[in-house]
Amino acid sequence: MSETRQGKFIYFINLLYFKIGELVFPAMSVFLNLLDNRNSEIKKYFDQALKSFESNQSAISLLNLNMVLSLKQDHFMALVLRGRIYIKEKRYRLASEDFLQANRSSRYRFVHYDLYREYYNSVNQETGNFELPHPHSFTTSPERCSVEGSKGARKWTKGQSCQISFPVSGQAWKRKTWP
Repeated sequence: MSETRQGKFIYFINLLYFKIGELVFPAMSVFLNLLDNRNSEIKKYFDQALKSFESNQSAISLLNLNMVLSLKQDHFMALVLRGRIYIKEKRYRLASEDFLQANRSSRYRFVHYDLYREYYNSVNQETGNFELPHPHSFTTSPERCSVEGSKGARKWTKGQSCQISFPVSGQAWKRKTWP
């Protein structure tokens, strides 16, 4: 088999693997969330962290997330939520570390929750590069977001709002616009 045919075959296999993963992701997400929260203490602290996050109490939310991560170091959703809080507080280096650890914890969830955009956001904000890449999927070239205004409102160059997901207790991930 020539290199181009082999490359196309590998690309097709990767695309098929990604699409199958995308198809079963909603069911797998629920299962993986239950698996992460099977310990009652972890579930209690994580639910308190979500409630604190939703009511804009970052310090309390961070305290509860740190408790969750002390009980289970690779709790995916706790790492992601803590990274989002760090971004909100403009602590980009800590946010990027949490996103990297979440990626190491579960690459499958990281890809299907589309968290690369948030990871790139934290890295680019830290380095001062305001062109934010947005990988739509591994099969397409990244689109760009630009930061505009004094509050840093993120807008697509196409004029659509950038949206960021966050977990809601007892549900799958819910799409919300970043404040």
